[in-house]
Amino acid sequence: MHIGPGTADGELVWHLVPPHDAKTLCGARVSGSPGAAANSTDRHCAPCMVRFQQAMEAASAK
Repeated sequence: MHIGPGTADGELVWHLVPPHDAKTLCGARVSGSPGAAANSTDRHCAPCMVRFQQAMEAASAK
């Protein structure tokens, strides 16, 4: 997980980043270390969370 601006409002949110990927699940590019500014927010990126849920449902359907 990385902190970066939210896709809708620009406020900082946690994005989900697959291992060894430069883009988040929502398609945003984030930089810096995963824990940078860790105390800045407890919000999560809604589009990242939706894609994560879809991936988990697809994996459990196999």
